[in-house]
This record gives sequence, structure tokens and C-alpha cells, in this order.
Amino acid sequence: MAMAWQPSGADLQRIVQLLRDSAANDNASLQAVFKQLEQARRHPQFNLYLSYIMSQATVDADVRSRAGLMLKNNLRDNYENTSPDDRQAIQARALASLADPAAFIRRTAGTVLSTIAAKGPLEAKAALVVHLCNVLRAPAGAHAVDGALNALAKVCEDCGDDLVRLEEAPGANAQVPTQMVGVLIDIAGRHAAPSFRYMALSALNRFLVNMPNALVQAFPAYLALLFQAASHEASADIRRQVVHAFVVLVEIRYGLVQAQIRPVIEFMIRASSDEDPSVSIEANEFWSIYCNSDECDLNALLPFLPVVIPVLLQGMVYADDDPILINCNELENEDVPDRPEDIRPRFHNSRGSSAITSPDAAAEGDSDGALSDDDDDDEDGSEWNLRKCCASALDKLATTYKNQTLPVLLPLLQQHLSDQDDWRRRECGILALGAIAEGAYTGLEPHLATLVPYLIQLLGADPQPLIRSITCWTLSRYASWITRNQGVFQPALQALLERILDKNKKVQEGACSAFAAFAEESGPLLVPYLAPIVHALMFAFNKYQAKNRMLLYDAIGSLAEAVGPDLARHPDLVPELVNPIILQWNVTAHGDSSMFPLLECLAYVAQALGNEFAVFAPGTLHRCLQIIESTLSALASPSDGEYADKEFIVCALDLLSGVCEGIQGRMAVLVGEDNTATHQSLLSCLYRCAKDPSAEVRQSAIALIGDLAKFAFGVVRPAVPQFLAVTTSNIDPMHVAVCNNASWAIGEIAYHLTPAELAPHVAAVLQRIAPILNMPRVAPRLAENLSITVARLGRQCPGEVGAHLEQFLRPWCIHLGRYREDQEKASAFQGLLAVCKSNPRPVLDGFPQFCQAIASWRLAPPDLAKQFGHILHGFKSSVGASQWSLLFGSVDAGVRATLQAAYHV
Repeated sequence: MAMAWQPSGADLQRIVQLLRDSAANDNASLQAVFKQLEQARRHPQFNLYLSYIMSQATVDADVRSRAGLMLKNNLRDNYENTSPDDRQAIQARALASLADPAAFIRRTAGTVLSTIAAKGPLEAKAALVVHLCNVLRAPAGAHAVDGALNALAKVCEDCGDDLVRLEEAPGANAQVPTQMVGVLIDIAGRHAAPSFRYMALSALNRFLVNMPNALVQAFPAYLALLFQAASHEASADIRRQVVHAFVVLVEIRYGLVQAQIRPVIEFMIRASSDEDPSVSIEANEFWSIYCNSDECDLNALLPFLPVVIPVLLQGMVYADDDPILINCNELENEDVPDRPEDIRPRFHNSRGSSAITSPDAAAEGDSDGALSDDDDDDEDGSEWNLRKCCASALDKLATTYKNQTLPVLLPLLQQHLSDQDDWRRRECGILALGAIAEGAYTGLEPHLATLVPYLIQLLGADPQPLIRSITCWTLSRYASWITRNQGVFQPALQALLERILDKNKKVQEGACSAFAAFAEESGPLLVPYLAPIVHALMFAFNKYQAKNRMLLYDAIGSLAEAVGPDLARHPDLVPELVNPIILQWNVTAHGDSSMFPLLECLAYVAQALGNEFAVFAPGTLHRCLQIIESTLSALASPSDGEYADKEFIVCALDLLSGVCEGIQGRMAVLVGEDNTATHQSLLSCLYRCAKDPSAEVRQSAIALIGDLAKFAFGVVRPAVPQFLAVTTSNIDPMHVAVCNNASWAIGEIAYHLTPAELAPHVAAVLQRIAPILNMPRVAPRLAENLSITVARLGRQCPGEVGAHLEQFLRPWCIHLGRYREDQEKASAFQGLLAVCKSNPRPVLDGFPQFCQAIASWRLAPPDLAKQFGHILHGFKSSVGASQWSLLFGSVDAGVRATLQAAYHV
């Protein structure tokens, strides 16, 4: 047998001593030991020594454990260089160790076996599973069963896909999955030890996604054991596995449980109130997953809403041991400095893309409205808990069943909101009211005239900070209604401003986030209140601690974005608003991530203030260039222990874009002449950043190039050839935001060039754009932007673009036709017509798409309509009557009717 190998006594003792010494506390000794262990690893039989040590009961337990873990790592990293005989010997000793009296040795041996299985061939996996199943079926002691079951569970976890593939293997191996599933179902359903039932059920649940035929055939028995455990299982671990199984089945295998969905829902209702949080949290996930599924029968869940909704509300009440309650009695804590661990890392949100965020992209970032907002505004930590899970589930139920939830919810909300004895139930009612704001809005709307004033009153009167905090969030969920009802708009705004100045940091946090949402919804409605808003925000600026100041930056930026140029019409507010932000920037160290929200805020303020920001622009430009240059230098020559974060580059570039959009033509004066150091530094930074490996850096750099081309072309004119080349190289659909910005920047540059200056670059640009337009699937906004750019090139250089027209005419026409009707579309069609006139032959081949583009206009500008008629009649007369009949007949009937009515062709 392979286990007949025996170690050398001297070598064995040396390795045992090294493993024992590896527990030393001092660093010098550890370094020496690790060096000797590395040397020992070169011994061809080192892994055999480790497996031997792991299997010997006479060796110290911690030494055996270290030997097993080192063996596992060696096999994982160097399996291929281990001989087949040594692998067999190691596996034999690991199998023997599965019955070891020490549980941690059994676990370590199981890990070694799963590592060998993961690295080995399919036949070896099959043989190992058969061996483990034989151990589990034969009369054996508890240690042997525990070890074999644990090892099998690990093999199922690490090699699940391969075990499913065994069903397609030749010979007896095809029956291995059936044998394994049978053994696991038997143990999970009948074994007396809860730990064994748990391991068996956990192993079975690994196959719910890839679902081997063996489990499909045994599914009635598997489902029976789930219901058996669901009815009377005392082990929380097993109940959690049952919950997990039903969640996965409903999400991706609904057809298998559809006939039994009623008892599944009944169990999930019980599990949602389970005393074990790990069970109840996953059980409450079930409701969102059920509602999200395209297969699940929503009518089957509807009758259970009167039971499910109270369970969710109960889960939304703060638990007695919730960490946030520890500090809830600190009614006034604004003077308490934030601990470093209180401040979550902030990352820059790039504003450089010209693409509009799609609803599905927004949903990816905010998949559960109540949850995500609640996550930011209602909880101190980011840990997922029962309260957040239930709030998310209630939001999803309301979004799915809409007003059908209200007959159950409204009486419960009334009870919670009127509970004067338990503030936590009142708080839960306010949270629930916010959670259902989107889904059940139409049914709630008649009640808002009463509910919103009640919430406003709570903001000013309730002594409990967590009530005031969650009320801020809930009010923000109804911001759209409040902005349409002037009777409550001003009181709501005033209440939020007062809470921004609250003496409790949690309330400040909620109020800042709520104000940002209000600003987004209110827009110009805030203009009459600008003075008190700015006074409140800047008073808060001077008293906030570090964490909430970052939220305040978001609030100020949202205000600037909401009121736009109206902010500049209050020059008396400008110093009060901008000076503290600039001063804070000046004292913020380079490399401090708190600079990200500060500069994002300043970018929105600069854009809104326009020329009123000019006095702050020179210092802003100088500091931004300093940040970019120093970060680029640090990246080029990294120092030991120092990390240069490219987000600082992105943030500085985006701020300069905001300044450029704000002061526009005065940017040229700010940057200076071609030979000034500032001008040269800016162009150099832009060129280097536009070539950076980071897509985010390129995105922001190219956005700034486009802004400069649009508002201050003289700044970029000296580097036009270089910038056209580098932006053209960034037309790559793999990075949609970068590609969008590159396309837009090229169009802005082209607008300012003469045909002679632009012509040499047209072919290179079209070489990048044409393949993207012809792709079967391309982001609609990207395709439209690229088509607009081609049209801009066509207006300047119709002949150069026309020479390549056959490569992209059809998709070009399709995407231009889909563009919204505005001046940009009219200008683009001028380019389209100019190009088609320069080379009409390809138009005949794409005539249906060309006609479809013309017909896309509901109301074409008169001069453009005249050109449409002229070119259509031109084609008709040039091809002759018989050919025209065929050509025009190839056009869609609806399009033909539109063109005949409008242009009489």
C-alpha cells in the first residue's frame, strides 16, 4: 500500500520541531523558522512528512494542525509537481485521519482531501466520493461518520460542477452522483445527530443551482426532508439550510416547488420570525426574491399579505441589542469628535461622462429604494440586519402589489404612529411609511395632506433623535408631492433646515441626505429661499464633525445643481458659500479622501455660479494642476510605503470641467497664452491623462478636453492633432462612458476646425466609429452620440466622410432617426444630406434606412424639409420611373405613406 512509506527519524524530528517553533512570538525567530521551512519544502518528500505528522496521534495537536494546513497549501500551489504515488500516499493518510478523535484534525484532513479532489482528474474525484459514501453507509463510529461527511461536504463545495459532469461519464462513474445524493438524503432525513443532518443538507443544497439529474430524480424525497425539517427541526443551522433551499428553489427552480408553494410560504412566514437572526434574515429575503421572479405566481402570495406584512413590521422595530441604541440617549452629541472608524471611505463619483444613466444602471446602484436610502440614513453601520432586510422586503411588496397592501398596512401604520408609549414602534411606522412611498403612492396620496404635516411636526417636536432622523428620510420619499403642494413646501423646507442644525449628529446626517433629495426634486422652487438655505448650510459647515461634513458637501452640491444659474443672481451669497469650502480645501492634506466630496461639491458650485466663480478660478486651477501633476509623478516613481490614488486626478479633472462650464470663455484668459507655464502644464496633464490605463482617468480627461473645445477652443488649439489622435484611440465600446466622451470631444473639436484642418483626421475617426455602428448590439446612447459625431464631421468634410459612406450608412440613418427632435438632430441631418450628396451611390443600397431617417421627423424645420423633398425628387428623377418604383417599393409601407404625404414623391 502507498501508506507503507515511513519517514526518516531525524528528518521527521527536525520538521516537527520547525512546525512547533513556527508558533514563536518574536519576529526574528519566526523569520528564521519560515526560512528553514522554505528550504524543507524543496525536499521531494516534504509533503509526505507533513501528511505523516498530521496523522500521528502522538504528536502535539497544534503541530498536527499546522502540518495539515501547510500540506493543503502546498498541494493547492504545487499539485502538478507531486508524484502520483505521493498523492496516493497523502490521500490514504488523510482518509485515515478522518476518524481521528480530534475534530480539528478531521476537519483539516477533509480540507486536504477536497484540495486533492479539486486538483485531480474526474476519475479520482469519483473514486473519492465512492469511498466516502461507503464509509457513510457502513456501520462506523461517530468520528468516522463526522470526518467522512465533512470531507464529502467540502468536496461537493469545491468540485460541484465536476460531480455533476460525472453523470455523462462512461461506465460505473455515471452512477456516482446518484449514489452520493441517496446517501446524503438518507443522513439529512434520518440521522439522530443534528450536526450530521446539517452537513448532509448543506452538501445537497450545493447542487440546487447546477441540479444534477440524480437530484431531480430524488427531488420528491429531498422536498419531503425539507418539509420534515421545516415542521419540527430544533437546530437553527438546519432551519437556515431549509430556508436557503427554498429561497434558491423559488428564485431559479420555481417549477419544482410550484405545486407545494403554499406550505413553502407558510414555513417562510414562521421562519421570518425565527428567534435566530441568521434564519430570520434569510427568510425575509424570500419575499423580495419571490416578487422579483418572473416565474413565481404573484396571486399565490397575495392572500398571505395580511400575515406577511405584520411580520415585516415587527422585524423593522429596533431590536433591544441593536448597536445604534447604545448611543440613542445621547440627545446632543454634535461636539463629540468622530472616531476614524465612524467615517466610511468615500470614493469620487465621476461627472465626466456625457452619457445619461439608464434606469437599469441606476437600479443596479439602488436596487431597493427603501433599503438603500435607509442604509445611508437610518443605520450607523453597513452591516446587513433584520431591520434593513424587512424594510427592503416591505418596499418590494409595495412595489409589486401597490395599493393592495394598504388595507393591511394602513391600520397597522395608524397603530404604530399613534403609539406614545414605545418610540421604537412609532419609528418603525415612520420607516414603513417611507418604504411604501413609491409602490403604494397612489393609494397613500389622499392621506398625505394629513401625514406630511404630522411628519413635519415630528421633526420639530419629537425628543427622540432616531425619530427625527428617520422622519427626515421619510419626508424625502414624498418630496415630489411636497413640491406640488405649496402649503407644506415651505414648512417642510424650514423643518429640514432646522434639523440640519440639530444638535444630534444622527439627525444632522438624515437631514442633509433628505435636503439633497428635496433639492433634486424642487429645482427652481428653492430660489426664493436661497438666503436662509445658504445661511443654514454654511452655519452647519462651521460646526459639523468630519463625517457629516462630507454629507453637507453633497447637500451644497445638490443645491447648486438644483438652482443652477439662479445662484449667481445672488452675489451677496457667493462669498458666504464658497470661501469656507475653499478654506477647507486649502487645509486638507493631499491624499486625504475627504477631498473627494469637497471637490465634487465645488464643481457643481462653480458650474452654477458661472462668471461669479471667476475670482476663485485661478487658485482652483493652480491647485488642481498641482494635484494632477503630483499624483502623476508619484505614479511614475512610486516610493516605498506610499500609494498614489488616481481618484485624486479624476476629482481634479472633474472640478476643472465644472469651472470651465461655469466661466466658459473666460477659461482662455485664466489659462493664459500658449507659451505660459500654466497652459503648457494643462495641455501636458490632459494628454497624459487621456492616455492613462485607467478608464476613469481617461473619461474625465477627455470630458475636460471636450469642455475646453466647446467653451475655450483657443486653449486646446495648439494641441489639436495630438488631442484628436488620443480621443480617436479612446473610441472603444468596451468602455462606454469613455467612448461617449471621446466621440463628443471629437465633435466639439471638429466644429471649430476648417475643412482643411479636419480632413486629415476623418478617415482615422471613421475607422473607429464605423465598426461600432455596425455592431448587432450597441448601447443606444453611444450609437446616437457616435452618429452625431459622424454628422459633424460630414458638415465640415462631406467628401471625406462620403468616401466611406457604404461602411456605415444604414446604421447611421437608423440611429439618427431615433435621436430626439432638437437643434442637434437638425444639424446632424444637414451633415447627413451633405455627405449623401457627395456620394449618392451608397444611398441607393441603403435607401429604406435613408427614407426611414427622413420619415422620423414629426415636424422638420422648413429649410430641412425643403432639402428632404429636393433630395428625394433628385433620386426619383435620376433613376427613372421603373427603377424608382422598385427602389421606393423596398421602403416600409408606413414610411412610404409618410414621405408621399409630406414630399409628394
